[in-house]
Amino acid sequence: MFWLLLAGCARVTSGAAAPAAGGAPAADLAAAAAPAAESATVPTPCPQPESAKHPVDRVAGADRYATAVCASRAAFPASTSGTVVLARGDDAGAWADALAGTVLAEAVDGPVLLTDPARLPEPTSAELGRLQPRTVLVLGGEAAVSEAVAAQVRAAAPAATVRRIAGPDRYATAAAVSAEAGTGGTAFVVNGFRPADALVAGAPAARAGAALLLVGDAGVPPVTADALRQVRDVTIVGGYGVVPANVEAQLAELVGRDHLRRVSGGDRTETAASVARAFPVDGRLHLANGGRLVDAIGAGWSAARAG
Repeated sequence: MFWLLLAGCARVTSGAAAPAAGGAPAADLAAAAAPAAESATVPTPCPQPESAKHPVDRVAGADRYATAVCASRAAFPASTSGTVVLARGDDAGAWADALAGTVLAEAVDGPVLLTDPARLPEPTSAELGRLQPRTVLVLGGEAAVSEAVAAQVRAAAPAATVRRIAGPDRYATAAAVSAEAGTGGTAFVVNGFRPADALVAGAPAARAGAALLLVGDAGVPPVTADALRQVRDVTIVGGYGVVPANVEAQLAELVGRDHLRRVSGGDRTETAASVARAFPVDGRLHLANGGRLVDAIGAGWSAARAG
């Protein structure tokens, strides 16, 4: 499976939905809501109709947290997931620690669920209760996911071991997450402050068993450079406005120009399409709204799964 970003169309994928209340167009997710409405504590149903007549299905919840839960329920409808990845889902964090979560989710065969930094949303808590995982991997430090949230996770899944994977910053956390996933000799490199291209890189990186590492506008952080010394081939995702030429030059010094490639487009939607063409797969196509990227986290890890 693969997924693309759409400009103002649907958020996570799949399906035809009726217009939202107030006359919103059908292209908007039934789950779409203003940020203030995303404090809802009760998840909506997860309509995922399988139909030969309408072969496009939608995965949607009442808010970003419920939509992530719906993606989990679609991937794990009956079976229990042994491991769950938990990451910060609010806009302020720009989902930095969740960027590499797709690679880890594929490695542990589990979903990525989202949380507010200070409290565990009810939909997420309920899904942890349904899955009853043996392990919950919390991505990021206490500023990203507080100890109060970790305690709420333990209450929701009392049999689970809750373990934090974190570094002093987003670059170190991404390197630690990829190391936890046991990635091999390839890496996808993205700008850690430009989530659109980073999110679209997650699915092909996960399928390839590759690391997903972060750079900044000014250069390659030392922790990323250290991780890249274990890597043979690197794919940059994003144009020169996202990963500048000076950063590309540093990457070339680390792995060699012949082992470096770039996949990009004129904007985030074109880059997503370029990644889909560069790493083609058979099966379903996942779509997410390029202007509301948080649902692309769910689209990314679920698109990486076989089937």
